[in-house]
Amino acid sequence: MLTAVLLAQVGVAGGDKRFRQLFNHYNAIRLALASDTMLEVPYHADRLGVLARGLAQEARSSGKVESRVTSERLRAISDAAREVAFAAGIEKARAAFARLSRALLAYRGAADLEGLVVVFCPLHNNVWLQRFKDEVSNPYMGASRARCGEVLELRTPRWVPSRPSGRSPAEPPERSSARPQGG
Repeated sequence: MLTAVLLAQVGVAGGDKRFRQLFNHYNAIRLALASDTMLEVPYHADRLGVLARGLAQEARSSGKVESRVTSERLRAISDAAREVAFAAGIEKARAAFARLSRALLAYRGAADLEGLVVVFCPLHNNVWLQRFKDEVSNPYMGASRARCGEVLELRTPRWVPSRPSGRSPAEPPERSSARPQGG
């Protein structure tokens, strides 16, 4: 088990309340999957999807060019949440949750997560968000490997994480600001 602690918080204003509403449903799903249960997963996934779709419509109707990108990212969250809600079993829900996590990060940007961290599961090659103060609880592995995960160091604003490099913890991190591919 690899767990690194970091403080990578950037204050954000404006959409923070809306993002917190999205995150609260997302986090309820994550906690259920980490506990190997589907109880309440469909409910929270449905609520998350409805909220994201409504926010996407709001953004699209604003008429601003940058709002089109925001709308598309919120629709991706809504679509992934729908996949989670209708997943046939916990393994399919976990696979859909990985897509939901990437969509949420693409919408918000990893460095804009005040009070939250991005955690990486090396066994599933996926990330998730959770509160900084909480113990690592892996939604992809469940109770069998609940503490398996590495908190990622965030380097640049709007950075979206992918698999960490194979460097050892003793090596200094690369200082590249290049955006990883995929995600």
